[in-house]
Amino acid sequence: MAYKRFFYLTAAWLIYALILGIVLANVGQAKTMPEPRRTPAADAPYTITVPQEIKDAATPKPEATLIPTPMPTPTPEASRGGYNREDILLIAKLIWEEARGESYEGMVAVGEVVLNRVEYDAWSDTVQGVIYQPKQFAPISGQYNETTLQAAMEAVGGSQIVDGAQYFFNPDKCDPEWANDLDFVCRIGGHVFYGRPE
Repeated sequence: MAYKRFFYLTAAWLIYALILGIVLANVGQAKTMPEPRRTPAADAPYTITVPQEIKDAATPKPEATLIPTPMPTPTPEASRGGYNREDILLIAKLIWEEARGESYEGMVAVGEVVLNRVEYDAWSDTVQGVIYQPKQFAPISGQYNETTLQAAMEAVGGSQIVDGAQYFFNPDKCDPEWANDLDFVCRIGGHVFYGRPE
């Protein structure tokens, strides 16, 4: 996104410099050349023709809609197993809601928390059941991008960043009492991760 903004600003400055150069050249000529004989055509307003490619470069383009590339299938030996495309997309959407401002490692960690809950008896045994359980995660808006999708794939692929943690929260926004009964695992960016005592 930043490079597009830079490109548009550069194109706008180039157009401005081109117009300014033409105006200054005409002003310089007016001082050195004799006054031309006036005709009706000479009284017409001065127009500048800007090439179409410069106009196109200066016209802001709408943001592109991201269409994710097809997902690779995790290899069975590295995967946690049993998860399908819909599960991975749902995890990617949750990562978007909960961790889109975090590092890539923080995004993978949030995906791991979902899978750790699925694999633990105290929670639902499906990704959908865990994510949609009331008062556990931010509501899903349906948005995701290539990075959150890749993070979900890595979590399903068997990453172990948070060592079995089943809880996370942002300590700058809340300080839940239930965390006192859990074991601290780690902090990644703005989230702290906790697991149930052994």
